[in-house]
Amino acid sequence: MGLGLDYSLLLGLASFLTGGLTAVVGVGGGVALLAVMASLLPGPAIIPLHGFAQAYANSVRAGLNHRHIQWPVVSAFMVGMVLGTILAGFLVVNLPPSVIKIGLGVFVVIQTTGLLPASLFVKPGQRLLSSISIGVMSMFFGAPGPLVAAAIHQMGVEKQGYNGTHAMVMVVLHGSKLVTFLLLGFAYMAYLDAIIAIVIGSTLGTLIGQQLMTRLSPNIFRKGLTIVLVLIGVQLVGSGLYSIL
Repeated sequence: MGLGLDYSLLLGLASFLTGGLTAVVGVGGGVALLAVMASLLPGPAIIPLHGFAQAYANSVRAGLNHRHIQWPVVSAFMVGMVLGTILAGFLVVNLPPSVIKIGLGVFVVIQTTGLLPASLFVKPGQRLLSSISIGVMSMFFGAPGPLVAAAIHQMGVEKQGYNGTHAMVMVVLHGSKLVTFLLLGFAYMAYLDAIIAIVIGSTLGTLIGQQLMTRLSPNIFRKGLTIVLVLIGVQLVGSGLYSIL
């Protein structure tokens, strides 16, 4: 099957830019890449390939910041997120492409504009339920990174340990998603050209972004990212509705 050279190059460029973005500001690259993938990939392939991309990119980021990973925080998320991905995995693969695009568009807008309170996922005594919810949302909509980031922040992780800890939690989340889709029969090798482009782009973007992290202000990135993502999210909803009508 594959994407073809032109789409693979675009996906590699997107992986490079979004990998660099996440390395610099700590969050946002996954949502941005998800929006781009929704415009380049067939509906059923969006979430599985995005899961691979995020598992790989965050493994690189976690490796670069491994000395500052706070493992108790990672373990607090682990069980619930794995359970959530398993529970949701049997439903998401059966959703029609138009519904997936509408869901992605709405989710991108909600995440970007902060309409979904992070406190819903980090209330004391509800951590297991919260992490299960994050796992489910990841399977359906692909990129709950900002929700995970908010949870880690409320758990008191210092700035120095944030990048490594957030990256490792996302490796667990997207890694479990990757395994789930493999067990459900998704043919990753049919998109080998896309996978190669993702690996090359993510590696270069993360390495360069890591170098820029201490030199650039994240405010410029965040403001521009918010505007672009809201526009793309609205476009995805419109595209999905148009397909239905």
